[in-house]
Amino acid sequence: MEKCLAENHEDISAVIVEPMVQGAAGMKIYSPIYLKKLRKLCDKYEVHLIADEIAMGFGRTGEMFACNHAQISPDFMCLSKGISAGYMPMSVVMTTDEIYDCFLWGL
Repeated sequence: MEKCLAENHEDISAVIVEPMVQGAAGMKIYSPIYLKKLRKLCDKYEVHLIADEIAMGFGRTGEMFACNHAQISPDFMCLSKGISAGYMPMSVVMTTDEIYDCFLWGL
């Protein structure tokens, strides 16, 4: 990932990751150290970090959000299943105040 961002960061707007548990790969668990390093790389190269917490959010990893294991905050966080316990199709995308202000005021 470091090499990819170093060589291509000008063409990359965001990195999306399933924090702590990569569900799309068959529930592969990885270290929170990777998330910490990824957050630093995204900051270094000014690339947004998107955390897909749809499957692992709301306590499924022992923390409220899987990102909490690495003590990082993504630029965007996607949430869904835990909001309505699967009874309604509902989702949320949260972001930072800085990004929201750019969206709201067109800065």
